[in-house]
Amino acid sequence: MRGPARTSALLAAAVLAGGCAAMLLFALAGLASDWSKGSAGESQVAALFGNLSLGPEGYGAMLGLIVLMAAVTAGTSRLTVRRTLKAME
Repeated sequence: MRGPARTSALLAAAVLAGGCAAMLLFALAGLASDWSKGSAGESQVAALFGNLSLGPEGYGAMLGLIVLMAAVTAGTSRLTVRRTLKAME
């Protein structure tokens, strides 16, 4: 892959990696919340951040947004690179 296709693929991969990292952090926060149930600090953490656990619908929505952001980022990047290269000719 060269040019716009490579740039688009790299940006899409970065968006996917960032989205997967966010999903992992939400899962870890939910596990930490479950582990601290009944402790003295649990009510204070719940007051600050609310309920940190997501259901299957939440993870599905996050996955949909990740795919949508990757597609929009890749398309926008490809369009920008092509227009820039065309202007340089």
